[in-house]
Amino acid sequence: MSDARRLIAATKVVSGITACSRVLGMVRDVICAAAFGAGPVWDAFAVAFQIPNLFRRLFGEGALSAAMIPVFSRSYHSDGPDAARRLAGAVTGALLLILAVLVIGGEAIIAAVLRWGDHTDKGRLALELTAVMLPYAPLVCLVAILGGMLNVLRRFAAPAAAPIVLNLVLIATAAGAVWAAGLEPRAAIFVVAGAVVAAGVLQVGLQVVSLRGAGFGFRPRLDLASPPLRRIGRTMLPITVGASAMQLSVLADSLIALWVADAGGPSALYYASRLYQLPLALFGIAMATVIFAQFSEYAAAGDRRRLGALFGYGIRMAVFLGLPAGVALLVLARPIVALLFERGEFTPTNTVKVAGALRCYAAGIWAYSLQHIIVRLYYALDDARTPARTGVAMVGLNVGLSLLLVGPMDVAGIALATAICAALQIAYLGWRVTRRLEGVAWGHVTTGIVRTAAASAILGGACWAAMRLTRGLPASTGWQAARVVGFVVIGCVVYAAAARSMRMDELRHILGRGGPREPMP
Repeated sequence: MSDARRLIAATKVVSGITACSRVLGMVRDVICAAAFGAGPVWDAFAVAFQIPNLFRRLFGEGALSAAMIPVFSRSYHSDGPDAARRLAGAVTGALLLILAVLVIGGEAIIAAVLRWGDHTDKGRLALELTAVMLPYAPLVCLVAILGGMLNVLRRFAAPAAAPIVLNLVLIATAAGAVWAAGLEPRAAIFVVAGAVVAAGVLQVGLQVVSLRGAGFGFRPRLDLASPPLRRIGRTMLPITVGASAMQLSVLADSLIALWVADAGGPSALYYASRLYQLPLALFGIAMATVIFAQFSEYAAAGDRRRLGALFGYGIRMAVFLGLPAGVALLVLARPIVALLFERGEFTPTNTVKVAGALRCYAAGIWAYSLQHIIVRLYYALDDARTPARTGVAMVGLNVGLSLLLVGPMDVAGIALATAICAALQIAYLGWRVTRRLEGVAWGHVTTGIVRTAAASAILGGACWAAMRLTRGLPASTGWQAARVVGFVVIGCVVYAAAARSMRMDELRHILGRGGPREPMP
């Protein structure tokens, strides 16, 4: 099986499980929107939940995972499973020690600030919820690291399924606390926060069971003198800088929305980001997750030609899937938001705010997808410094643009700043990295992007026309659901027909039909 076919097959597995997870995530958000709305209680939760997620993205999916996977892959394939087990034990032991210290220190700081600080009611609630959910940080980081090991072992199902556990727990808890137990929103949100920690324990258990099923059991241990662990530590520093920059930018967006934008700003960003992250997770992140192991393998072998060919193919597929998803969300933002969230405490005014932010986020889905792939290519090439320096520069630019645009555009300006910075970052990183590769078929890449843009424009026109023609339908939930589903079906059919008429290999590869007309890596 060729690299491209193996990539598509594994990506389909990850995407399929991720689709189930994201559907449950939408159910979770629908329930939480109805229960808590987009007001002060959910504003506080949205900000507080970002703190353990910051740990996850820095130490789990971010710096440690990116530094560990190439070293773990070399250890497993070159030195054997026993050496890989020793490395896995040393990595998890060091991770748990560091995060335990950080969590204990964080709880102490929060307690001191709550005791002696002067806060608004919403600020105090955010701090209290952060204190409850902070123990989730080491759990979710461990989930990400164990998932990275499973990916190297070509086991993609359990890591992709971990969010399903969180979604199921939060759905049951939110519905039970608000409607079954009849708790007030302020009390119910603490129950939901506690359920986040419980879900983390279950997620860790799922990864451990999967590793043992793969015959790769190990125990965490402290071995700070391990040479592979030290190599990971040296690589982590620049990756941490880059990952920290990205996540601090996300946190800064929420704080700007909390303090500068109109009321409900953080909630609007939260709901909008959840919606645009659905196609991003299904296509962009799923592909980047699968392709990273192959990048690391070819980079370790010094095969720059196959690395370049795979990178070019990754660009084509990321744009082919990401650009039409962004166009569809841009056109259909308001009916989608209204259908999913506009009930209970979630008002039509909230719909307008969330839809505005979603349109701006959606414009950059193709860029976010490429961002994940390009950064992982740098990590595979053992160059974490270039993405780190670029990430730091983008933080300043993103904050500046957000402050500039939030006035005239409210929270939509913050989302637009994020999309602009992502496009600028991939343009620079892509230009830098291609000078170090061979075999990138730029002619096919350019042709694929142009065809994808044309097909996406046709999709957008079809969805817009369908919206105009169905404006007179009844406003009931059933009719609106049928309307939105119809838009999605029309968009998919029109896009596939346009891609087929232009004889695009990307569509053939996804459908698994026949051989390619253009070179595959």
